Amino acid sequence: MQHIFSVIATVLAFGLTLVTVLSGPVRGETPTLAIIPPWEDADQMLAQVGLTRIGPLRAPFGTLVDTRSEADLIALSHAGVWFVLDGSKIAQLCGIENV
Repeated sequence: MQHIFSVIATVLAFGLTLVTVLSGPVRGETPTLAIIPPWEDADQMLAQVGLTRIGPLRAPFGTLVDTRSEADLIALSHAGVWFVLDGSKIAQLCGIENV
C-alpha cells in the first residue's frame, strides 16, 4: 500500500513539473493545446467559439486547436476550457519542428 502512494506522488510531481514547464505564455497565432473537461463535447465547445480541432482525433482531456489571436484564447477560456498550453512546445516534445 505504501508503494502505491509513492507511485502516485511521483506521477503527480512529474505531471505538475511538466505542466509548469509547458505553461509559459501562450501566443494566439500558434496551435494551442486546449485542456477540456472529459465530460464536455470538445467539438461542440470549439464550434461555439468558431475554432476547429487540428488533432488528435481522440484524447480524454486535450486537443490541438488552431488559434489565430489572443481573442481566441479568451473565447476558449469563457467556453469552459480548463487551461491552454503552447501547442508548438508540445510538438517539440514530440519531435515535430516548424509548427
